[in-house]
Amino acid sequence: MDASQPMHTSYLMVTLSGYLPGVVSGLAKCLIGHPFDTIKVRMQTEGYLGRFSGPWDCVRQTVSKEGLRGLYKGMTPPLAGWYLIDSTMWTAREYTLHVMEQRQGHPISIPQHYIAGSIAGLASVLIVTPVEQIKARLQIQYNGPSEARYRGPIHCATQLVRNNGFLGLYKGFRATCLFRVFMGIYFGSYEYFRALFSRHMSSTKATFFAGGMAANALWLTSYPTGSDHSVMTLAFIERFDGFRCH
Repeated sequence: MDASQPMHTSYLMVTLSGYLPGVVSGLAKCLIGHPFDTIKVRMQTEGYLGRFSGPWDCVRQTVSKEGLRGLYKGMTPPLAGWYLIDSTMWTAREYTLHVMEQRQGHPISIPQHYIAGSIAGLASVLIVTPVEQIKARLQIQYNGPSEARYRGPIHCATQLVRNNGFLGLYKGFRATCLFRVFMGIYFGSYEYFRALFSRHMSSTKATFFAGGMAANALWLTSYPTGSDHSVMTLAFIERFDGFRCH
């Protein structure tokens, strides 16, 4: 391939190459991963108080008391927002890589993929923070609909803004920034493992397994910041900061 070819890539194609995978990624992640996220958030914010003895106990109690729908509480905000979050992140990554490649005139290195991934993660923070804030508050509603603090995502957002101002939606912003920086670990690891696996298997298999390994690398390194993020936006606010929630 002509080394100068990336220099002539249109910014429109770069944008689309990031936007479209981001849309698919966001929707798939929400539809498949939300029940796991609900259990994670509940364990991070309530598990340490003794409500649950472990993840399986959290699943058992959630399903027995709230039905399968309990696992999908708070799904509307990410369903509406994750495609925008991931498309923003992937577009920012592709654009950053494009600029890097233009300036240096040779292929991108693995460390540069880490850097571009971190920039992409930060680019999505303004969207991620309110989405995560509303999603998590709905996820930890254990009462029935008649006793629930929030009737839905719109009611939750309006209550937060009404009682705490617009910045109420951005409580935990710094913790979110810290967590999203670790997206560099995901993208850098993905490129590393894809190159490694491509030597021994087909491109499709290499991409599949590289994605799994990258996700493991992301969560192994970022999980403490993810826990801090959940506590900062929920438990910390309600119990220690005098932050009004209703």
